[in-house]
Formats: sequence, structure tokens, C-alpha cells
Amino acid sequence: MFNVSNNLLVGSLPEGITDCLNMKYLDMSINNFDGFIPTGLGRLDKLLEIRLNMNKLSGSIPKEIFDSTNLEVLFVQTNMLTGNIPLEITTMINATKIALDHNKIKGNIPMGLETFENLRILHLHQNRLTGSAPPFMPPVIAGDVDKSSYIVDCGNPAYLLPNGKKISCPTCTICCNSDGMCQENVDFDVYLPTLYLFIFPLVVLVIFYLLSRTDVFRSKRQPALICSDDSVYCFIFSNQRSALLVHILTATIQFCLFAVYLEASNLQSETTDWLFTFRCPENNVDCKDEKTRSPIGWVLFAIVTTSYLGSDLFQGILQLQYAAKKKDFQVFCSGFLLLSLTLMAFYASITYNLGLAATNTDLIMNAVILLFINDLDEQIFSIFGMVAPEWTEAQVESSKATLEAKMSTCVVEFVPKDTDNKDSSSGA
Repeated sequence: MFNVSNNLLVGSLPEGITDCLNMKYLDMSINNFDGFIPTGLGRLDKLLEIRLNMNKLSGSIPKEIFDSTNLEVLFVQTNMLTGNIPLEITTMINATKIALDHNKIKGNIPMGLETFENLRILHLHQNRLTGSAPPFMPPVIAGDVDKSSYIVDCGNPAYLLPNGKKISCPTCTICCNSDGMCQENVDFDVYLPTLYLFIFPLVVLVIFYLLSRTDVFRSKRQPALICSDDSVYCFIFSNQRSALLVHILTATIQFCLFAVYLEASNLQSETTDWLFTFRCPENNVDCKDEKTRSPIGWVLFAIVTTSYLGSDLFQGILQLQYAAKKKDFQVFCSGFLLLSLTLMAFYASITYNLGLAATNTDLIMNAVILLFINDLDEQIFSIFGMVAPEWTEAQVESSKATLEAKMSTCVVEFVPKDTDNKDSSSGA
């Protein structure tokens, strides 16, 4: 073993160390050594570890050092190395840790590293690499994967990389960007689950329809319970097309606003707002997550969103319940739209907080912002009430009349028949 790490040594690496044929561990890290890495290190057949990190070494990584077939650890990060990653690195089959980060290495990453069975750490970030990273799957230890095991420059922005294009690395555990900040690589498409927000109301409708055929429930709800009269969404029951147009435009605006926040929550997007809260320092192979949010914050978030969106959620369900019982297409459209928008508000709030909430207070603050969007229909209703009060009142009255007619029909159907009165009247 030759260990002179963590000193103030200067000058170039001595060629004489390549004559130590029995050496297994070479550690000259955390000094001020400059110059090139000796090519003669490849003659040391027994060498297991090379640690030259945190120096001022320049030039390229010599391909000759990989002639040492027993090499397990190669730490040359935080230097001024240039050139490409030698293809000979794929012969380092016994490797457990490879760290080439924080240099100026360019070119493509050699394929073949993914076949290394013992590899635990592969750090290639903060370089000038291009293309795609090998599909290396970090080993699972104690039922979990070390988040600091596989790091590449696969984050945005990537202005320091050639052509400003980030590296494609679906299997990386952490992605870093050109600002020196990193984030856990989350393989999650925010738009695919959005489809389920529209499928769920249909599932609810089918369930209620099947239940209605067995008379499991009886609905005697008042019209005000299934549709609020302080929202433009009640205009769907009006007999004027202008009111229906206001309803459709409001729903469209809400969907577009939620879509903007969903796009900002997409880590794979070029315009993502994700907070890169991981720090992968140049003097340590372990990354640290600086987020402080906790389960308590998520519980408070759930309480706020549920209490705020609960009424809309149940109104949408009640409308679908009525639509299933009476086969009413108009009520179905209202319930489907209301329930979908409410579920989208829930989903957008959760995904946006996953990406941007670093603290418990962020969880609540972001939720309030998105819940304000969900309140847009009531705010627009208030504007119409001030600008055109008579027209607004007429639409509300028309909607009430339509709902009362529908609900009264429903209630009459559910009133039990009085067989005694029927018999007495027929006898008379």
C-alpha cells in the first residue's frame, strides 16, 4: 500500500511508483499533483485500487492502466482530465467502483459497463460526454438501490454539453445538469395517468348503473346538493346556448391551467420546474438530498386538498349516481366533467408537489395555488354576477327549474306505494 492522501503535495506523479510490482492499493488523492497519469500503472498486476481524485491531473486517462486485470476501484474524479473514456475500460470486469466525474472528458460512454456484475458505483457526471449511457442496473442491496450508485449528466439544462443535449440514461439513479445540481431520476410520465382521470368517472357510472338495477340505493337528494348554484358549472342545465358556452370555456381554461402545471411537473420536459435538490459534491461519492419535507407535511396537504375539493368530488359522484339511475345524458355530462376536473386538481397538486415541494410549507403553498385554479368556476360566476346580474340570475333560475323537474321525477319514483289507500279508493 502507498497512501499519501489528503496532504499538500505538489508536482507530477513519480514514475517510480510503477516499479512497485507487489502494490495493491495506491492512494494519492486530495493533493495538488499535476501532469499526466503514469501509463506504467498497467504493469502492476496485483493492483486493486487507484485513487487519484481531487488533484490537478490533466491529459487523458491512459488505456494502459486497464492492463491491470485485477483492478476493482478507479477514482480519478475532480481533476482536469480530457479526452475520451478508453474502450479498454470495458475489460475492467472486476470493477466495484468507477468515478470519472468532475472532469472535462468528452465523447461517448463505452457500452459494456452494464455487464459488470460487481459494479456498485458508476459516476460519470460533470463532464462533456454525449449520446446514451449504458443500461447499467445498480445492484439491489438490503431491498433497496443506493441512489448515489449511477450518476450521469441526464438533467436539464444541459448547456455545457455538446449541442446542449443531455445524455439519455433511463436507468440512472440520479441525473445532474449543467448547473451542478442533481435530482433523482424518476421514470414517470405525468400524462399517462391523466387518462385515468377520465376513465374513473365512467367506471363510477357503470358501478352505479349496476347498483341501480338492484335497488341497492335510493336517491332523494335535493337539487342543491348535486349542483351548486354559485358556479358557472350549473349553467349546463340552462336552456340558453350562451350559458352552455360559458360552461365549456371555463372547463377548457381549467384543463389548460392544470396541464401547464403537469408539464412543469414532468422531469423529462425541457421546461420542467423540478427542483434539483440532490447535491453530489466533488469530494464525496455519496449524494445528499436537501429536501426536508416529511410525512406530516403530506398529511397536512391531504387534509387541505380533501376538505377543499371534497364537495366538488361528491357532487360529481352524486350526479353520476343520478345519471345512472335515470339514464340522463345531461346530468352525466355535468357529473363526468365535474368529477374529472376535481380528480385532475388532486393529481396536479400531488405531482407538482412531488417535483417542487422541498419543505412542508411548500406542500401547503403549492396546494393553495392549484386549489385556486379549481375555484375558477366560482370566480367567473361572481364576475358575471356583477357584469350581467339579470342574465346570470336568469341562468341560475333556469338551471334550478331544470334540476327540480328532474329530481322531483326521481323522488316520485322512489316513494313507496300506499296499498291500503289504493285498495280503499278502488273499493269506493
